Parts: sequence; C-alpha cells; structure tokens
Amino acid sequence: MSYFSPRQFGYGVRGKPWGRWQRFESAFLVGSLGNNAFVREGKARFPIKKMFGPSIPKEMVQDATRAAFEAAQPNVLAEATRRLRMLLEPFG
Repeated sequence: MSYFSPRQFGYGVRGKPWGRWQRFESAFLVGSLGNNAFVREGKARFPIKKMFGPSIPKEMVQDATRAAFEAAQPNVLAEATRRLRMLLEPFG
C-alpha cells in the first residue's frame, strides 16, 4: 500500500490503488516500517498483518492492459524472429 499514497484517518487508511481513492476500514500506517498499512488479525493488539496493493499479474489480464498486450503480441514475435536471424546470419 505504501506505493498508493496512503493517508491515515480516524476510520482507517485511505489509498489510491486503482486510480481512485478507496477507504480501508480499521487499517493503520506504520511510518517506521516504510509507511505500510497494517490491520489487526483479531481484537488483541497483536498479531498484525501487512496489507498489500493490487497484484500485478492479476491487473495485467484485465481490460485495456490485456487488449494492448494481445494487440502487440504478433509484433513481438516478428521482432524476436528478426533479431534472431540477425544474430545467426554470420554462422549460416
């Protein structure tokens, strides 16, 4: 969460992981641990668990990112083939 502009409030933490502000109830920031957000696992003070932001592999297969990757795929294959031919030309 530290990469998504977290802010501490009375209700918890507010961050911007998907380009819009989102509330994370009962979360809190720990500045000495890289300004990361944590939540308690129970009613006791400890243990606590670190909150994580969006998963990059999961986000890569959604919407516009997936469409852009699939559109570029034929060009990537053609460019890789061209470069391999250039590298192997002196040998053959």
